[in-house]
Amino acid sequence: YTWTRSGESVIRFELRPDGEGTLLTLDHRCTSLEQAIGVGAGWHSHLDAIEALVAGSPTTREVWTARYRELRPAYADQAEELG
Repeated sequence: YTWTRSGESVIRFELRPDGEGTLLTLDHRCTSLEQAIGVGAGWHSHLDAIEALVAGSPTTREVWTARYRELRPAYADQAEELG
Protein backbone atom coordinates (compact mmCIF):
# COMPACT_ATOMS: atom_id res chain seq x y z
CA TYR A 1 0.00 0.00 0.00
CA THR A 2 1.39 3.44 -0.88
CA TRP A 3 0.72 6.09 1.76
CA THR A 4 0.91 9.73 0.67
CA ARG A 5 -0.37 11.44 3.83
CA SER A 6 2.94 12.93 5.07
CA GLY A 7 5.27 12.35 2.19
CA GLU A 8 5.27 9.08 0.31
CA SER A 9 5.92 5.79 2.03
CA VAL A 10 5.12 2.15 1.43
CA ILE A 11 3.23 -0.16 3.81
CA ARG A 12 3.23 -3.95 3.57
CA PHE A 13 0.83 -6.14 5.55
CA GLU A 14 1.33 -9.89 5.73
CA LEU A 15 -0.97 -12.35 7.52
CA ARG A 16 -0.04 -15.99 7.97
CA PRO A 17 -1.19 -18.89 10.12
CA ASP A 18 0.64 -19.28 13.42
CA GLY A 19 -0.49 -22.26 15.47
CA GLU A 20 -4.13 -21.62 16.29
CA GLY A 21 -3.80 -17.91 15.55
CA THR A 22 -2.53 -15.56 12.90
CA LEU A 23 0.74 -13.64 12.75
CA LEU A 24 0.61 -10.09 11.39
CA THR A 25 3.77 -8.62 9.92
CA LEU A 26 3.60 -4.89 9.28
CA ASP A 27 6.38 -3.12 7.40
CA HIS A 28 6.05 0.64 6.90
CA ARG A 29 8.97 2.16 5.05
CA CYS A 30 9.14 5.88 5.68
CA THR A 31 10.85 8.71 3.94
CA SER A 32 12.35 10.38 7.01
CA LEU A 33 13.39 9.60 10.55
CA GLU A 34 10.97 12.24 11.89
CA GLN A 35 8.10 10.61 9.99
CA ALA A 36 9.13 7.21 11.37
CA ILE A 37 8.70 8.47 14.95
CA GLY A 38 5.04 9.33 14.42
CA VAL A 39 4.39 6.30 12.23
CA GLY A 40 5.93 3.92 14.77
CA ALA A 41 3.97 5.33 17.69
CA GLY A 42 0.82 5.46 15.56
CA TRP A 43 0.98 1.85 14.38
CA HIS A 44 1.88 0.70 17.88
CA SER A 45 -1.21 2.50 19.22
CA HIS A 46 -3.41 1.06 16.47
CA LEU A 47 -2.18 -2.47 17.11
CA ASP A 48 -2.82 -2.04 20.84
CA ALA A 49 -6.38 -0.92 19.97
CA ILE A 50 -6.89 -3.98 17.73
CA GLU A 51 -5.64 -6.24 20.52
CA ALA A 52 -8.12 -4.64 22.95
CA LEU A 53 -10.95 -5.04 20.43
CA VAL A 54 -10.16 -8.72 19.88
CA ALA A 55 -10.16 -9.19 23.67
CA GLY A 56 -13.66 -7.65 23.79
CA SER A 57 -12.69 -4.22 25.05
CA PRO A 58 -13.21 -1.63 22.32
CA THR A 59 -11.19 1.54 22.67
CA THR A 60 -11.95 5.21 21.98
CA ARG A 61 -10.15 7.93 20.07
CA GLU A 62 -9.16 9.47 23.41
CA VAL A 63 -7.60 6.20 24.61
CA TRP A 64 -5.73 5.85 21.29
CA THR A 65 -4.46 9.44 21.51
CA ALA A 66 -3.27 8.99 25.10
CA ARG A 67 -1.43 5.79 24.14
CA TYR A 68 0.14 7.53 21.11
CA ARG A 69 1.37 10.40 23.30
CA GLU A 70 2.74 7.89 25.81
CA LEU A 71 4.65 5.94 23.12
CA ARG A 72 5.97 8.80 20.96
CA PRO A 73 8.88 9.75 23.28
CA ALA A 74 10.17 6.17 23.27
CA TYR A 75 10.12 6.14 19.47
CA ALA A 76 11.88 9.51 19.42
CA ASP A 77 14.56 8.11 21.74
CA GLN A 78 15.06 5.11 19.42
CA ALA A 79 15.31 7.44 16.43
CA GLU A 80 17.92 9.54 18.20
CA GLU A 81 19.99 6.42 18.89
CA LEU A 82 19.81 5.53 15.17
CA GLY A 83 20.30 9.11 14.13
